Amino acid sequence: AMCNTEFTQTQNMLYAPKKFPDRILLTATTEPAKSIAVSWRTDKTIKHSYLEYVSEDGTPAIDSNAIRIHGVNKIIKTKNYSALFHKVKITALKPNTLYSYRVGDGTYWSEWNQFKTISKLQNKLSFLYFGDAQNEIHSKWSRVIRHAVMNKNNIDFILFAGDIVNIPTIDKEWGEWFKGAGWIFKNIPVIATAGNHEYKTKDKTLGDLWNAHFLFPDNGPKDPIFKNTVYYVDYQGIRIISLNTNLMKNPSHVA
Repeated sequence: AMCNTEFTQTQNMLYAPKKFPDRILLTATTEPAKSIAVSWRTDKTIKHSYLEYVSEDGTPAIDSNAIRIHGVNKIIKTKNYSALFHKVKITALKPNTLYSYRVGDGTYWSEWNQFKTISKLQNKLSFLYFGDAQNEIHSKWSRVIRHAVMNKNNIDFILFAGDIVNIPTIDKEWGEWFKGAGWIFKNIPVIATAGNHEYKTKDKTLGDLWNAHFLFPDNGPKDPIFKNTVYYVDYQGIRIISLNTNLMKNPSHVA
């Protein structure tokens, strides 16, 4: 019994935040040719949310040429620990251009990662679609996303149709989602819609960790209840619309 308790405690703290950024995530914006959103996580001792980016020229001198911008941050408390979640939006980018970026506080930096803005023209579009990650995310779902990325070149974005996790308030499950994807979310933007498992079973509200991690376009209905779950993104002449059918169960929010 003691061994089992020790294992559970270790598992609970496995995804605890540290000074160095983790859970670095790109999300799509309303203008993917000109902008991109980035979010990440640290422990509460970190005071600043910085992102540095530069047009990739293939040299090691990216540090000296990088532009620094400030983001916003918010503390989110979960059962086993609190963490500081950071968000920033990069704008005024050039279309069809490869950029390198890193996030941190000025001392504790992530590695340099890359993303490529899309063309303004209606070029070919390539994306990955995933249903429910939800269960055994780290142990089994990881092989699905890694295999998909390794077997498909030039992916524009990754689309999640909900139920990313099973219980939205358990931070370990979100940690498994990020660990399962490895470096992928740092380099390929995500578009996601909230499933019923992103909602708490008791009060039917959206779990705090959804909004902590994601920064989606603010172009849906004005009612705050739809924020970050109902929105649209235009990619290469195709409009992707995220709807939130969970709210159909609430009569006050059905047109």
